[in-house]
Amino acid sequence: MHICDVMRSVERHPVVVTEGKLTVASIPRVCIWSDPQRFLERWDNALIDPQRFHVIVDPQGRLSDRFPVADVPEIVDKRQTSEALFEQPEAFRELLPTQDRIWRLILKQKHKDVIVLIIVDGLSFDDCVSYGATPCLAPGATLTSDGYLRVAGNGKITRRLFDHGFFRRIGFTPWSRDKNELTDSIFRYFEDGSIHALAFNDALEVVARNVRHKTYIQIVMAGLDSSCHHSTDQPLRKETVRRIFSRLSQLEALLKAKGLSASLFLTADHGILWREDHSLEPMHEPRWSREDGVRYLHGHVLRDYLKPITYRHFKRSVARYPFILRKLRATEWGVHGGISYEESIVPLHHVEV
Repeated sequence: MHICDVMRSVERHPVVVTEGKLTVASIPRVCIWSDPQRFLERWDNALIDPQRFHVIVDPQGRLSDRFPVADVPEIVDKRQTSEALFEQPEAFRELLPTQDRIWRLILKQKHKDVIVLIIVDGLSFDDCVSYGATPCLAPGATLTSDGYLRVAGNGKITRRLFDHGFFRRIGFTPWSRDKNELTDSIFRYFEDGSIHALAFNDALEVVARNVRHKTYIQIVMAGLDSSCHHSTDQPLRKETVRRIFSRLSQLEALLKAKGLSASLFLTADHGILWREDHSLEPMHEPRWSREDGVRYLHGHVLRDYLKPITYRHFKRSVARYPFILRKLRATEWGVHGGISYEESIVPLHHVEV
């Protein structure tokens, strides 16, 4: 069965899928079951809502003898995915890794000599497909502060790795810890002398000199965020992405040359919605202030194109695709803060040495 048949089938009967997570999560009114056994128990006891479309994610095909199996290739309809992210984010949370659960994947690699986490400032999954990245959900407002805090805020990864013997830590960030509360939060439990503000080539030298058995390396890496907000010329998107993955490969080669086993993870705080790729629609109202963003407002505002979200006591209203809350300046090439495929689906790339 092909994806074209899924909608017709789920109206009559639950469907088993083995892949195509973004496509499946974008089906309107879909109910995702990532635990086949739990679904089967509820189905057999007539505890299933017949008004929902039920899709069982079963990579092993254990329920293929009970329900039809749908062949769902990962061919993304970006607009439909953006709409589904706004209307039914729980389906994506059920299927995809999320920023606030990356630490669990990292902790599974605690047997390695070295663990590396790179968080890129502004990078969409859509720009990284050819590099073998997998999709990861940035839930809620797609802001720099929220993204970094969801991934590594309050030292959640550092603290847990410390419990497994990762006493040595090396950090790299362009932001000052003393003057930046966000930096202090994501590098909590790093000693001041272990955090460096260096060019990448110099950072490699620091790693080469200091990396040992049971070392955790955390890197804040520049992505496309800065160039999307204020650039007098069109940003070099492909070249920037190529450089990011080249740097990852350089770090991988260094650790391999040192004879250390390692797991390297690369993700991003948020993606970017580029104006050259989309027809963005301004929805200006007099009450919006200069402190509000292009794709979000402070506080909860009831509009059909806004979703109220609370994160860490901050109340915001984030915009659905393709709306923006003011016209863009000539030097603004991209935006983020709202909910869309490009903003909300970030890369998660894992390399083992």
